Amino acid sequence: MITRLRTWLHLSFVLAACGPSESLLVLPAANTSVLLHRARAGQSYAIHLYDAREPVKLETSDEEVYVLLYESSLEELGLRGDTVARCGVLRPDQRLRLSLDLDEPRWAELAEVPLDVFEAISPGLHHRCDPCLPLRQTRQMLPTTGRATAVARLESGRVLIAVSPRGLGPLLYVVDDVGAFERVEGCSLPLFDLGPLGGNRFVGGGSLGLAELFIDEAAARCEVIRTATVSDSRPDDPRSPDVEVVSTGGNTDEPVYVLTDDGGFFEYRDGSAIQLDSFELHPRDLFHLIEPLGITAEFADWLSIVRLAPAELLLSVGWDKIYHWKDGRTLRAYRVDIPEGSFELQGYDRISALTDLGADGISAGSVNGDFFSWRPGRSDWTYEFTAPVMDRVGAIRRFGNGTIATIEGGRLVRWHPEAGLCATPIEVTGAGDADGRLLLVRDEQLTVADFFGDAERPTGLLRLQPEP
Repeated sequence: MITRLRTWLHLSFVLAACGPSESLLVLPAANTSVLLHRARAGQSYAIHLYDAREPVKLETSDEEVYVLLYESSLEELGLRGDTVARCGVLRPDQRLRLSLDLDEPRWAELAEVPLDVFEAISPGLHHRCDPCLPLRQTRQMLPTTGRATAVARLESGRVLIAVSPRGLGPLLYVVDDVGAFERVEGCSLPLFDLGPLGGNRFVGGGSLGLAELFIDEAAARCEVIRTATVSDSRPDDPRSPDVEVVSTGGNTDEPVYVLTDDGGFFEYRDGSAIQLDSFELHPRDLFHLIEPLGITAEFADWLSIVRLAPAELLLSVGWDKIYHWKDGRTLRAYRVDIPEGSFELQGYDRISALTDLGADGISAGSVNGDFFSWRPGRSDWTYEFTAPVMDRVGAIRRFGNGTIATIEGGRLVRWHPEAGLCATPIEVTGAGDADGRLLLVRDEQLTVADFFGDAERPTGLLRLQPEP
């Protein structure tokens, strides 16, 4: 800060010494400087781009002067030649405003820059890139209590949601965009995930195994087409494991891939499930007592699969290893290094979310709010940032102008790989302790199915969309 003050004082002296008609501005040190100035409000900004430090002459009548300083070059920012300005322009490393309408020029460092400054650099840049635009929250409550356990999108665009109320059998509802709902009858299976097969057909995973379902929206009926048993081949596990269907690849010609909470990895096709592998669980996973046998067994949380290509997947069973599986075998187990200063020594070195972000690569989130990235061909995962709220990441999705992630306790964080992380998380009042793992995105609407609802509180959907 002392160095910056000295710089500003030096600049003020140079400006004052150059006479009443024009002033000589010496830009602060940076790889790239973007200078904007105009004589009065309502006029267009004059824009100057600099890769090198060179003096700039300004008229003393200019009442608005901004300097944006960047570590990136003009080429990297997309400000050279005919290239399109990149989103990193919205996140300068330093923002300064110079007032020349006083007897003595005065500098100020700004936390934010007026939007018309960025519009002058590249029209539409802010709307195209800013991931922090305000979102409107809407709650749509259901006539039941209990935790939502699975969610999927139907062909009509309505949402299918599975709920497990205490003391009752599982319930299915369909909900439209305005909150109108219908109870779906015919299936009373516990469902922990729903893998779409197309045409309102799904593979549902639950404690009873796999069930292939068809939802008749017109009749509000669910039909079980066929079922399949999945069990781990390890002889020391006496139970039939809970099942989560976490990926289908969206292609009916491919098998459905399934992870179970004891590390089993299966392929489901045409009513049959074949075990492909078994993955090691976290050494600190909780041991649950199985009554009346008096036997303990390990259960994993936060299962994830990402499809990279046909028969090529990334898999996580909820710790710091991410497995790369291809053509019937595990190629590698990547270890994701938890950054220094996290809760690793307390046993929180776990990955809780894994998502394909398309052109932005693969993103992973941890149980204490760390985010990592990876691309095919890269040797290791890269630490990106830690969220302002250091709790468990539930899900990560592309949304709006960037990426959004749900975090335990009704929080959401947003960022753009170039424009950066939004400083203020979205807080959802009245949300429970769920991590928002049940997350759907369609166009400009985001739906979280498990922020509301437990044994005592009503179940409901949270919808978020840009403010009009």
